[in-house]
Amino acid sequence: MDACQRLLDILGSLDEAGVKGVGWKDFESHCARVLEENGYRVLGSIWFKGQCRRYQIDVVGALIRRVICVDCKAWTKGGGSSRSRRAAESQKERTIQLKCCMSVRGLGGCGRMRFYPLVVTLRSEDITMHEGVPVVPFEKLNSFIVGFDSYEDELFKV
Repeated sequence: MDACQRLLDILGSLDEAGVKGVGWKDFESHCARVLEENGYRVLGSIWFKGQCRRYQIDVVGALIRRVICVDCKAWTKGGGSSRSRRAAESQKERTIQLKCCMSVRGLGGCGRMRFYPLVVTLRSEDITMHEGVPVVPFEKLNSFIVGFDSYEDELFKV
């Protein structure tokens, strides 16, 4: 059974009552597991200092020259597109800052790597894009990662 199915089994249905038993750490772990099961090397809860402040990214997955920076939002409802848009904008900024931070620290090959921001939610909805940043419901995360190449032209990358 893959990580997506395990979390969906835990949740039962994606309603408020079903989600209360899943903590944010579990949610982040399940998102990381989806990336791992698709060949990514994964680090969780990355803290770093950007130009003017500290930043945190929930999950970072690297595969060849691709780095996916995931913000896990345990939202089940509410907020709509404005909430998703704000999360996408924030994740875009964190992703830019992470690549800059890595370049400044001289991590080899960073310039050849593409960094992609991604927001994952628990809401049962369609995949949406906000200025090239995908907002993906957890139930569709595995298929999104498997089909990543088909989305790549639409995605913001740094």
